[in-house]
Amino acid sequence: MRPAAGKTRGRVGCGGFSLLEVLAAIVIFSAGAAVLFDWIGQTATRLRSVGIEQQKLFGQLAALEYAKSINPALRGTGEISIGTERVSWKAVPVGPESSTRALSGAPGLYVVQLYRVELSVKPEQGDAWTQPLYLAGWRQTRRQSSNTPFGP
Repeated sequence: MRPAAGKTRGRVGCGGFSLLEVLAAIVIFSAGAAVLFDWIGQTATRLRSVGIEQQKLFGQLAALEYAKSINPALRGTGEISIGTERVSWKAVPVGPESSTRALSGAPGLYVVQLYRVELSVKPEQGDAWTQPLYLAGWRQTRRQSSNTPFGP
């Protein structure tokens, strides 16, 4: 039989992709993958630097928390290890000593003084940093009298 007029013989109903379409899809996919891998690499680098900065800040916070416990009137200089960091300090008096007073106005048991403390932190890796602080120092100068109405 002959095909009807206007109808041509050919590949009817044959599905699939041509080689050119497959190559175009591969090029588009590889360009997207290159951008994605570059973004992932930059993100990993940023995360690493944020982790290092976070570790540094936690070390500084630990050093500042320790500085709260320093009584510069008793220990004007010192050094201690906190984790992998070396913390040192040096205190210099800022003003004159002042005697404390009891509620009754009588002389108190302590003298207090303001100190400027240079707190230095040297991490195992990275740069050292120094932070000036102002701390109150105190020392006992008198003993409590045992003949008070509320004493033992």
